[in-house]
Amino acid sequence: MRMGVLEHLGIAQAPAWLFAAELREGTVVRLLSPFERTVPILAVRPASRRMSAKVRIFIEHLEKTFASCFQFNPRPS
Repeated sequence: MRMGVLEHLGIAQAPAWLFAAELREGTVVRLLSPFERTVPILAVRPASRRMSAKVRIFIEHLEKTFASCFQFNPRPS
């Protein structure tokens, strides 16, 4: 799908991070922006167990990474 878009063979519905560099450079453009939607990333764990420090730290790391990473938030604020 990615190569097809980059080779000008068509359009694709894809996550923004897949084309983050090309969106920044302007070699790929967004179409139908009003119809875009966000899909949450969820961390799931058993409710019956106490969360270990390793799991808590990992989840916090993911939250910080996704919040600050341009690849996952490619639109200018």
